[in-house]
Amino acid sequence: MSNPHLIPSIEAARQNLKLSEWLMPLSPYTFHSFHYVFSAAIAIVVQSFLANETTPLDAELVDQAVSKLAELGRTNESAESCAKMTRDLRVVVENVKMVRDGTRQELARLSISPMNRGEEDNIMFWSVPSSGFN
Repeated sequence: MSNPHLIPSIEAARQNLKLSEWLMPLSPYTFHSFHYVFSAAIAIVVQSFLANETTPLDAELVDQAVSKLAELGRTNESAESCAKMTRDLRVVVENVKMVRDGTRQELARLSISPMNRGEEDNIMFWSVPSSGFN
């Protein structure tokens, strides 16, 4: 890892996501159910901005976190918002990485999740020219 000062934080995020598998069945609607899952998923997504810092397990952990948050989101609006924010941030990070790595010249037109259920027709789009990254 080229950023050794991040190791404890990222390892803690990974462990929180793994532990959430054990805790969720015990108390699925408590604060930890989405706060810790969301925070850990965001930490892993953000650290993936750094080249060569992710592991194959990271993508799987984030996928599981988004699924958990979406499941909790059926009965908890805050968890639903957390799932959407995690998905949307992941799209932004992936597009920025492609621009940085030279596989794309500018950011793609990004489809951001609607804020509320039933707003699928009101999806927000945005794009940033590559000159903004020089």
